[in-house]
Amino acid sequence: MTESEKPDEKIIPPSFDSSKRLDVQIRKMPELTNQARMIDQVLAHRLQEIRGTASAIIDHFNEQKKMILQRFDSWIMPIAQDVLDGLLRDAEHLKYKLEHKLEHPDQMTSSEWDKEAKDWALLYETWHDRKGLVNKILEVVADRTKHLIDKDIQVIHDYQNQSLAHLPPESEAFRNVEQRMSQAIEEPLKQLLSLRNEAKEQTSIQQASEWVAKLQERREGYFDQLLMKIDHVMKDVVNLDDVKDMTAFIDIEGEILFMEHELHYIKTDLTIYISSKKATNNFLLQDWRRS
Repeated sequence: MTESEKPDEKIIPPSFDSSKRLDVQIRKMPELTNQARMIDQVLAHRLQEIRGTASAIIDHFNEQKKMILQRFDSWIMPIAQDVLDGLLRDAEHLKYKLEHKLEHPDQMTSSEWDKEAKDWALLYETWHDRKGLVNKILEVVADRTKHLIDKDIQVIHDYQNQSLAHLPPESEAFRNVEQRMSQAIEEPLKQLLSLRNEAKEQTSIQQASEWVAKLQERREGYFDQLLMKIDHVMKDVVNLDDVKDMTAFIDIEGEILFMEHELHYIKTDLTIYISSKKATNNFLLQDWRRS
């Protein structure tokens, strides 16, 4: 069949209904475009409102922080400030996450928006729960006190071990001195441990403030007692060694040995004293992360 003999190709026109539907859809485009533009404007306005409200809440927290800190004296205020600063960091972190979500609102589900709202509501409730804040501050006071006294006790044990290290560990003298030393430090060590337990017994800011004000004096008293008890036991051993040295060597050599012992104790005492002072100074100033 030649080209001219091919049957005519017919174009099948679309149905009337399809043509009518397309016509209606096209004619509605201006209206839909205006609606979409209005929706975008409403959404943009709402997103900006949320950003503004989140910033306003954080500003409000900062103002509240100044007012709350006025309730505390110089002993408790640094701890209270740490607790409030922790809540502010939580708020800033929530705001940071919220900003990311507001940049991609189409990726958020209804349940995720709901959780976001609950997180902010919980933070706001925590901030305005004055009793809860006081309890939180008291918890931090107790935790820091226990940590500080634990360091004191560790220093005492280290000093005790350093002192005993001058004796042969398998000797009878070592066992006798170790027993005497344990008996000598038993009572002041018990008193120091009692301070550790007292920390969690404070039930009000007033009680805690008065207790913390006296804490350093009591800590230092028990700490000094423990050092003196250890030194007293060890000085008996040093004196016995000196007698033996005097019978075997000339007087000057015995004096040199005695001075070496004494200088060792002085150096160790100074190191412990400086360490204790630094720990005390850091007690109220240290940044305690998620007490």
